[in-house]
Amino acid sequence: MIVLKSNRREMLKHFHDFEFEDILEVGVERGVYSECILENIQMKTFHLLDLWGSKSSASHADSCLDIPLDVNEARYDLVKNKFAKELSLEKVKMHRNLSEDIPKLFDRDSLDFIYLDAGHTYETVKHDMMNCFEHLKEGYFLLGHDFTGNPEELKRSGFGVLKAVLEFTKNNDLQILAYSTDINPSFIAIKNPDSNAGKNNKLKFIESIQNADDILIEFDDAFTEQCSIVGTACFNHAGNWIKRCRDGYENTFSWRITSPLRKVRSLINNFK
Repeated sequence: MIVLKSNRREMLKHFHDFEFEDILEVGVERGVYSECILENIQMKTFHLLDLWGSKSSASHADSCLDIPLDVNEARYDLVKNKFAKELSLEKVKMHRNLSEDIPKLFDRDSLDFIYLDAGHTYETVKHDMMNCFEHLKEGYFLLGHDFTGNPEELKRSGFGVLKAVLEFTKNNDLQILAYSTDINPSFIAIKNPDSNAGKNNKLKFIESIQNADDILIEFDDAFTEQCSIVGTACFNHAGNWIKRCRDGYENTFSWRITSPLRKVRSLINNFK
């Protein structure tokens, strides 16, 4: 698993040379990241899926909370106006639905790129990944936001993105390739990496990272496997030192990376 120097906006540059047919974003809210995707990735059709509803909105970071109908209506209108031109050309399509409606909206193996940023509890993330997975093409990309351990202040609301993603990737043919160095990172995963399409797309993505010198650090398979076991504690520690060193990695890479990495490895050994 590669930790990128890039944040989630910058990491989209690694998809510049891909030509996708259909892209799906689940959890749109105000369409802020939707703009980034549209500006950086070539696609035929960009599908925006969000409930924008009166109850537990799929677009809200804490899906345990209700969002007033007038707030969601304002968000829906904002996105509709923001992409008015693209909507008129049918390059963008808005779907006022939940992820459970995806089977009714899309054929199996029909999507090239999916970005998840909807509910953030363990159950909702797992649910969204299950609903999306069969509709993602073999060898293509599933991404998601807030790939981080449970902050103490969010435990009460059931924040569980990291646990859900690690479990789902372990139990399905989905490999996490990299994640960004935001305070709340985004992960990049590929479905069926050993398929012909998977091998080609993985190589293309990795070459883009290497050519851009965008690798902060790379965990080997054994370390990544241990991360999946200890989960929250490991990623919290790793995330903390990655955030601390991000702006100064050129001159302080050696001691600022290797020393904290030893601490994380030590942490893992204590969990065995």
